[in-house]
Amino acid sequence: MIVFSSAEKAVKDALKNFKSNNIDSFFKDRNTAIDYYTYNNTKRFIKDKFKGSINQEIDLYTTKLTKRLIDRISLVYKKAPVREADDKYQDLIPTKNIKLKQMERIHNLVGTMAVRVKWNGMNLEYEPLLEFEPIFDNGDYLNPVAVVYSLKHPTGSRTQSQNEIFAYWSDDEHFLFDYQGRRIAPSEDNLDMINPYGVMPFVFLHNDPIDEFWTTGEGFDIAEANKQIDQQLTQLAFKLRMSDGILAAEGRVDANNIQIGLNKLTVLEDGRMYSVNPSTNIQVCIEAIKDQLTLLSTNHHLSFDWGVNGNQSGVAIKLNNLELLEAREDDVDKYRTLEKQVYGIERAISEVEGNINLPEDMFINFTEIDFPDPENERAKWDWLFQHNLASPIDYLMSKDAELKKEDAEEIITANKEMNAPTPKAGGLLGALQKPINA
Repeated sequence: MIVFSSAEKAVKDALKNFKSNNIDSFFKDRNTAIDYYTYNNTKRFIKDKFKGSINQEIDLYTTKLTKRLIDRISLVYKKAPVREADDKYQDLIPTKNIKLKQMERIHNLVGTMAVRVKWNGMNLEYEPLLEFEPIFDNGDYLNPVAVVYSLKHPTGSRTQSQNEIFAYWSDDEHFLFDYQGRRIAPSEDNLDMINPYGVMPFVFLHNDPIDEFWTTGEGFDIAEANKQIDQQLTQLAFKLRMSDGILAAEGRVDANNIQIGLNKLTVLEDGRMYSVNPSTNIQVCIEAIKDQLTLLSTNHHLSFDWGVNGNQSGVAIKLNNLELLEAREDDVDKYRTLEKQVYGIERAISEVEGNINLPEDMFINFTEIDFPDPENERAKWDWLFQHNLASPIDYLMSKDAELKKEDAEEIITANKEMNAPTPKAGGLLGALQKPINA
């Protein structure tokens, strides 16, 4: 932990921490979890568990379990929230919804992280910062007064920091420095190395911190369970491979002349060949894996019925996921605070970089999650139409967040014309339109 006294001392302490083996191990575990989430060559994490000839008998079995479960418990940004500031604001945040949805999932996986707000020349961007050194004022170890992070890791390890460039941000200062602590101006326009925004462009996400800045993600155990299940499934595949028995031979046998196969004949002189069947209960192994998956899902408020209940209505699905929805309500409060903090940084950056003055406050509403229930949805909209509380235009716009009112009106008008009944022609006009039989 680095306590701020001066920027120079903070830089030296940060470099010392970046070269710490303990810190490197901490972030290595987080990176492993991210590799499981992105399904990035996860075979390498269980390869050393299966040595010898087993690697020649079967392939290592891996699953994409981590991403599926993390995405399921990350519900705050499942539907894009409604943000209202002014007409200019929406043009400044074209990627905000998708980026914050991604960061919610990363946060649920690894725990403490920083969200950086930056200007790309035209609008605002957002990026996750996972490896950094927070710097604290004496007495407050939850709210950093400065941040140090590496711009890149060419060697793949924090301990090998030679030739790396680091960035320093506080409310007042911003500069770069090398692995020896020598300062570098961030740009030719900022030789004084000041923070032009007057506020650090970072917001920190935690998982219920008590007295420690770094916290572990709610779903960190999912990646570890993914690793264990991959091992068990690989062992199960090997047991299935061995279930037909192991061929053995005894007597006068020339091992170089033995050929085994369905269409091959082996001749033994004064010997015999037989099959050794190991006593392996495959079903017990399968049930053990299912039990682990069920326990893992239950710990994260997820229902896992293995298809026993078949197709369920929206109400039944909602009841089965009631704990998950209650957990989402707590998360919504956390992310509402995050949105307010991010908006303060957006205002500062937009004013400096784009000469854009945003309103002091932003309204945000996190949309409730609806489970598919066609009958109830149809009844709801019929009731709204009947009491003049909504129109078909509102219905179309609820199905497409990017659809404008004018476009919805055009769709309805075109559908009316297309679905209008064709009038039947009678009298002289009808007679003239009839084909003439040859």
